[in-house]
Amino acid sequence: MKLEVVILLVLISFLGASDVPPNLVVCTGNKTYFNCGGCEAKCSDHEQMMCGTICRESGCYCFGDEYALDAKGNCILKKDCDLVGATFPCPQNEVWLECGPSCKNICGTDHVGCREYCRPRACYCTGDYALEKEGGKCILRSSCVPI
Repeated sequence: MKLEVVILLVLISFLGASDVPPNLVVCTGNKTYFNCGGCEAKCSDHEQMMCGTICRESGCYCFGDEYALDAKGNCILKKDCDLVGATFPCPQNEVWLECGPSCKNICGTDHVGCREYCRPRACYCTGDYALEKEGGKCILRSSCVPI
């Protein structure tokens, strides 16, 4: 009798604990679900993002080297980003380049050891101008403060 009761209890608990599929999150628009979300590239990014091991809340993220978020939060192909000189006018003494120079033109830096590659599409200092500092404005190289 005891054995029958134990078997009955095991059977009831087994049936009560039947596998219920978890709520599956369906991401749309080129987004992918991550338990630990990270950085997302944006079309408005003028520099390539350096993203560490930041863990954001779980959810649908625009992820992958070929995708970026547009101004409306849609995950689109980077090649479709609306980054053109007319849309993002450059500040004075800067010019829009699809293939930016491999070395940043910053006051006090030399370009020894620069490798040849394209930096992201963005505005860059032109001619005799250089950034006064990282993230600063373009000034005449002759106005750079010696280091």
